[in-house]
Amino acid sequence: MHEYSWVFLWFKDLPQSVKNVLFYQNSFLDRRLFISFTLPHTMELLELRIDGVIYVESEQVEKDRLYSLKSMQAYLKARSPKRGEKTIPALTSSGSFIKDEEMSEKLIEKRIVSLFKKSGHSIMVTMDKSLQEAEIAGLLENGMDIARVNCGHDGVKEWKEIIERVRRASNMTHLPCRIYMDLSGPKIRITKLPNNLSTVKMQSGEAIRISLAESEKMAGLFSTNMPKAFRNARKGDRLLINDGKIQGTIAYKTEDLIVANVHHYLKRSVSIKVNDGINLPDSLSFLLLPAMSEKDINESAFIFRHADIVGLSFVHTKEDLQFLKNLMLEKTGKILPITAKIETEYAVKNLPSIISEGLKHEGFGVMAARGDLAVEAGFEKLGRLQDDLMSLCFHSQIPLIYATEVLASLAKTRLATRPEIVDAHRSFKAACTMLNKGPFIADAVSMLKGIEEDRKERLEFIESHELKN
Repeated sequence: MHEYSWVFLWFKDLPQSVKNVLFYQNSFLDRRLFISFTLPHTMELLELRIDGVIYVESEQVEKDRLYSLKSMQAYLKARSPKRGEKTIPALTSSGSFIKDEEMSEKLIEKRIVSLFKKSGHSIMVTMDKSLQEAEIAGLLENGMDIARVNCGHDGVKEWKEIIERVRRASNMTHLPCRIYMDLSGPKIRITKLPNNLSTVKMQSGEAIRISLAESEKMAGLFSTNMPKAFRNARKGDRLLINDGKIQGTIAYKTEDLIVANVHHYLKRSVSIKVNDGINLPDSLSFLLLPAMSEKDINESAFIFRHADIVGLSFVHTKEDLQFLKNLMLEKTGKILPITAKIETEYAVKNLPSIISEGLKHEGFGVMAARGDLAVEAGFEKLGRLQDDLMSLCFHSQIPLIYATEVLASLAKTRLATRPEIVDAHRSFKAACTMLNKGPFIADAVSMLKGIEEDRKERLEFIESHELKN
């Protein structure tokens, strides 16, 4: 553990007297500056009074050009109270003093319990609508404690059936299970295929023609649920379909039509189906889209009534969270536990303000939605952005859900790859690991539970060895 702990908030939410302005990753977005306080003991700033802040003039920080988390820590540590100097320690609710390590651990554990209603690491599994009660019961017995209903697919009828099966399986096994439902957010999707086909195979060199007309769609074109998302698109922008399996470049655009050429390096044909997602990573399409789609709003009453945790997809700003919370209050009179799904590079840069907004109510977490994040930002940036996201959540004591393709090969083929086993180990740095559906999902849950047991044994060994020495 570090000698000093780091608490992050946004400038606009702090007292005017606070001058500690630090930059994060070259970002200077609408004066939403990244703030860091260093205290000899971590305090939860939203609940405890702060008296021991070390002030740093913003001009000096700007001069020093601090752009990374490590350099921010080094900068403040060099200017923090030396050992033995008089400081203000953190207080528990009972009035006793505690160390910064203990405070940090207690704070993250408190927030994990607020979100998941249990301590420790959780395993979330995306439910397949074909799963029956006995299979769900098996998943619960193997270690699943959160069932995810993906509201980007199917409808209220199917979701209700899944939830009822999960509840019955939970009662059958006497094992608790939280229901996680995520609103699909402003996700651009294919809504209709040319000539009403069920699938269309695309090969390199072919063109994808998408109608943007609000009126009746033309028979030979693809249709989309969000034509206005293409308003900023330009010739040369990337157009990706089905998590980047089909990659194209926009070659032609009018008010009613987009034509994109499929890249030549696609070696085999790939099918496009209704409901496949579209990504426009170069077009800043999220600036044109609402936090929640009309479909989300129409289905929200059902989701708020049945979900224990609500996830919001494609969160970009704190205003997106505010919209969801206001809708919850309007429809239910209360705010449910929420997770912000981080799926773009812009959202990672905005994460501190998103976290600050999320912490205004009990039960908040972040999901690292690595599927769309990789497609939107580029695979070469995924590792860095994942590290940034995990580091921000860790230092802010925010529960993180580690999602997308964890043990995917094992769940689909019953054969795990070495890299995905290492990735699964890494997921335990988060509060929760999410597994996607597959015919061998029970094996994936068992593997994840086995990894957890191995990690526990290793930690117990290390702790006992340290005590002996």
